[in-house]
Amino acid sequence: MKYLLWSLLLSAYSPCLAQSAAQPAESPPQTLPELQARIEAVMAQERIPGLMLTIATKDSVLFAGGFGYANLQTREKVTDQTSFRLGSITKNLVALGLLHLVRAGRLRLDDQLQDLAPEVPIQNTWAATHPVRVVHLLEHTAGFDEVYLNKSFNLSGTDPRGLAAVQLYRQQLVCRWRPGERMAYSNADYIVLGYLLEKLAGQPWDVYLTRQVLQPLGMRHTDFARRPAAVGQRAQGYVMRDGRAVPVPWLAVFGNGADAVLNSTAADMARLLRFYLSDGQVDGAARLPASDLRDMETVHSTLAARRGLGFGYGLGNYGSRLPRQTTFHGHGGAVRGFNAALQYSRELGVGFALAHNGGYNGGRVERLVADYVTRHAPLPATPPALPLDQPAVAPYLGFYQLANPRQARFAFLEELLGGAQLARAGNALLLRRGRNCPDTLIQVSPGLFRRPGQREPSLALGTDAAGIGTLMTDEGAYYQPASLAGWRLHQVLLLLSGLALAGSALGGLGALGQAARGRLRGAALLVRVLPLLGLSGLAVGLTRLLRPADDFFGFGEVNATTLAIFGGTLLSGLSAALEVGLVARQWRAVTSGWTKSWLAFGALGGAYLGGWLLLHGFIGARVWTW
Repeated sequence: MKYLLWSLLLSAYSPCLAQSAAQPAESPPQTLPELQARIEAVMAQERIPGLMLTIATKDSVLFAGGFGYANLQTREKVTDQTSFRLGSITKNLVALGLLHLVRAGRLRLDDQLQDLAPEVPIQNTWAATHPVRVVHLLEHTAGFDEVYLNKSFNLSGTDPRGLAAVQLYRQQLVCRWRPGERMAYSNADYIVLGYLLEKLAGQPWDVYLTRQVLQPLGMRHTDFARRPAAVGQRAQGYVMRDGRAVPVPWLAVFGNGADAVLNSTAADMARLLRFYLSDGQVDGAARLPASDLRDMETVHSTLAARRGLGFGYGLGNYGSRLPRQTTFHGHGGAVRGFNAALQYSRELGVGFALAHNGGYNGGRVERLVADYVTRHAPLPATPPALPLDQPAVAPYLGFYQLANPRQARFAFLEELLGGAQLARAGNALLLRRGRNCPDTLIQVSPGLFRRPGQREPSLALGTDAAGIGTLMTDEGAYYQPASLAGWRLHQVLLLLSGLALAGSALGGLGALGQAARGRLRGAALLVRVLPLLGLSGLAVGLTRLLRPADDFFGFGEVNATTLAIFGGTLLSGLSAALEVGLVARQWRAVTSGWTKSWLAFGALGGAYLGGWLLLHGFIGARVWTW
């Protein structure tokens, strides 16, 4: 709760949080030995047990090997043959498999899902005019909700297949907006695509990808095993707990696995990188035409793309701006105990892949490698700036809120903290999001704007199918107009509610001291202690829910963690409701004006905060049913 209160306070009152400028950026590694030494230093600082790394061009492998330990208990070292879990990089290969089916004439990207698989239980309010198409699933623009934590890992002994695996995600397969309008990452998209692969290919999706993608690329030590045997050179995953690396069990991914079950080695990932860097060729023979690779790297379906903002998530393939504004393509992956990245630039002719077994950190290593592979990249030529078309942008100035949250259940928190304001400053626009200092944006064409020194547009303005003015960014954020006054008022009321609850809880501690001395008892004691009970329950429940550490894999069943979330948040709601009733009942009996004001402040604050959480399903939260 303290993190929420601090965020509200800073968001409401701080002018902005400047980006870290106190420490200048380090110079990029200039040689491979220097890169290796600096990677090892970062691994020691962040206590990453082991890491695999591949750096390749289309003609050669510059590095394929490992650092540290695949298993701390056995002291087995990482080599180029050590297999790591690569998580969502699986999606990139699923997209490749679907492109093979497109090339074979089995489907088209614009095909409607309901024509190909009417048995898939989707709900789409706009089906008559905006049906879900294959391209929407590939680009995460169907509008499906993200998979919740209770459907992250399969704790049973069997793995679902076929339509049964898709049925598990019925709650997520609801279009929250017109398909093809906005991007919101959802693993459910690729669960459906895995089923579609199986139906059209007539065989399990992982068998098809092994035959059509892995084997032709020569990736002999790569697999889609959800429950691999504890043999061979497989890295053990770890999480950091109390400053030490703790091994985590290999838990099977929920569903059919088409979203996150890839396992591979540094040597095999070099084969995949060279395939991309060689424009789809394998050992000199074309496996996919370069045009298909360009399609993978292109955003097709979003309103932002139709407005000219081409940067973002394509067909299982997203764009990243690495140092010197160099555009790379690929995918990332994270699964419990592991983190991974695949990045390549066909323009520069170089790419890299890495994975480590130290939890979800590792961004510093990825930045080091990115610095190294782009150290000689030329600075991009920026397009000329145009005079700001003030009449055209005037209707778009004002306050916005995020309209494409990844998880619908947590959208209210993003709305609370993630507003955006667009203002004019001379011949430029200023975009301020959250507590960050504003971005300066220069017009490059009607409705398109870029940051200084950036060659591609980073902001697009336009109207949606309903005529609503919309602000779209290169990171995939999709904003629509909202009331700044209403947003600020809600923030202030929540802040005051939190302070009221905290203050009343402190008063409850004092009341317990008075009760111990026999000075307070009965209803007079209860009305002062209830806020303390409510705050304690809220702290227990929300701490386990919003900062679950290693407990989230058990969110799908009734256990100590999920019962703590349910019981703690329920206690908070009941305490708030009972407090309001007791204060109203004892109002006339309280003679002190100060005491009345204090009790009313605490009761109303607890009621406002509790009502807000109840409205969004966080009082008595049964996460095992989400």
